[in-house]
Amino acid sequence: MRVNVATTGLTSSDVTAPGLGVLRSLRVPGGIEGRLIGLAYDPLDAGCFEPGLADEIYVLPFPSQGMTPFLKRLEYIHARSHIDVFIPNLDAELPLVIQQQDRLAEMGIRVFLPSPESFKARSKDRMVGFAQRLGLSTPRTLLVHDEAGISNAASDLGYPFWVKGLYYEAYLVSSFEEAMHRLRKITATWGYPVLFQEALKGQEFNICALGDGRGGLVGAVPITKLTITEKGKAWSGVTVNDETLLDLTRDVVRELSWRGPLEVEIIKTTDEGRYHILEINPRFPAWCYLCQAAGQNLPLAMVQLALGRNVPPFEVYQVGVGFVRSARDLIFAREEFEAIHSRGEITR
Repeated sequence: MRVNVATTGLTSSDVTAPGLGVLRSLRVPGGIEGRLIGLAYDPLDAGCFEPGLADEIYVLPFPSQGMTPFLKRLEYIHARSHIDVFIPNLDAELPLVIQQQDRLAEMGIRVFLPSPESFKARSKDRMVGFAQRLGLSTPRTLLVHDEAGISNAASDLGYPFWVKGLYYEAYLVSSFEEAMHRLRKITATWGYPVLFQEALKGQEFNICALGDGRGGLVGAVPITKLTITEKGKAWSGVTVNDETLLDLTRDVVRELSWRGPLEVEIIKTTDEGRYHILEINPRFPAWCYLCQAAGQNLPLAMVQLALGRNVPPFEVYQVGVGFVRSARDLIFAREEFEAIHSRGEITR
């Protein structure tokens, strides 16, 4: 398939961004034959220097700077490199891109994203109500707008509980002091509201899925987390056979008429064996490269859908395929370093 695809999310740290997995999925044999364009928010994002990953790199202004600088930069990149399909991978940029889908289409840039209504319906601050409409269980959750909410959460939820940002970051806290520290850390970057959520004991699962926008499920691959970071992210995992997880994901996609990728986070409690929905993330997870290894290349399928092509639903995936994240040093030439810092772009 000879098209040019641009994707954001090139960070690799304790919270690895999904763009690396998306690009790797599109690079496999039988994938994209056109140029892959990496869009970074930091010139030192690891994906800028990953060998064989992106043909071109451009630095974007942060979405917080507003719509105009973001779109102006995309127009510049499109004029130079011609973007056929754009895959945004970060929660904070998605509201802006979803609002501008028609503008991007006028530019000739295709996306495959949910409607504004679907996007809002699955947000963390609306999760309890959404789960109740589907008859699903969810942990007790409090929406907090100031530091006084810590005492109420401790009384209602008991320690430990999770402190979560509306877009990013989640920390398990075991004391008032720790909760205050994490609350201030999250709000310094993302502001209020913040969620305090009951910490359930059980087995955690994540499902990477792709919706067709009409309530149908194109594909879904569930994993169980084997290793979890301090922020609750999967550092390693393995695909599992669990029809309940797939049924829950189908219900979510159907209820939202979800268009595009999503990740459903679920915990199965140890005492009751009951499934509780934790979050619905509106983009590919960082571990999405595992999906193609298990037989469902969901990023590639999304590109085909964005181009208006018919994509039959995936029927199966391979169980027992796992991943483990690694950290390694990437070497870059002085010319690349100077190019991305002075001009905000690298062309290979």
